[in-house]
Amino acid sequence: MSKIKLLFKMGFVYHKAAFDPVIDLFRQDKRYDVYFSLDEERIRRFFINVRYRPSLIAEWERQGYRFTREKRGFGIIIVGDTIRNPEEYGNALLCFLNHGTGIKNILYRNLARHPGNRYHVFVEGQYRFDRLRESGSLHRSEVHLVGLPKLDYVFQGRYDDKTVLLRRWGLDPQKPTVLFAPTYKPTCLYEVKDAIFEATRDFNLIVKTPPAVWRNYFTARALNTAAPILSDRDAAAPTLAQARERGELPDFEACAEYTRSLRTG
Repeated sequence: MSKIKLLFKMGFVYHKAAFDPVIDLFRQDKRYDVYFSLDEERIRRFFINVRYRPSLIAEWERQGYRFTREKRGFGIIIVGDTIRNPEEYGNALLCFLNHGTGIKNILYRNLARHPGNRYHVFVEGQYRFDRLRESGSLHRSEVHLVGLPKLDYVFQGRYDDKTVLLRRWGLDPQKPTVLFAPTYKPTCLYEVKDAIFEATRDFNLIVKTPPAVWRNYFTARALNTAAPILSDRDAAAPTLAQARERGELPDFEACAEYTRSLRTG
């Protein structure tokens, strides 16, 4: 029996965390031939966004992940965002598994804007399930209540040993730990700034930034502390030392300009 070709269209590195438990299941299932694409990553160079291939892709390829630019020939495509050009993917079954959660309404708007597109939309809770069905935006799409797969690892006990996690990031398991995870827009980053570093001198501090602010002032400030940066751009959660070794620390002048453009745009 021929295998079903399945594509995880991640868009961005940080989408992978939403897919990981599902990826594990399909990679272990011999009925599926699993591929990946990651085609939305950009980095700002001289005020221009250019294509960017994160070093993590090579790391994933060594683990057996197969990346492709092909769009046709897949039976199933799992996406973290609605896609602009679904017709380019042929007759594949489109499955929408949101890369995040919350009350953003962009999904509703995108579904309403393209009523001819058909998705199987997998949602995290009853609220989202009910709102989508009541919104009138589904049209040909269907919604399924499945929970939030990205949390499966928590329930499977993968993160039960806090000591291992803290040592992985060069932190002291004997100290209390503060996780600072501001949102993208609106954000408290610009108000908090140095205050979070001053207030946590006797604590482990982990900074988890949204991808759009990974390469900005905040990372520059963290360079002078023991705080590791956990970036959505890097699902392997690099410490700053690892980022230095891989040449992924930012051009801070370009970062400052990019951050200003975010604040004013």
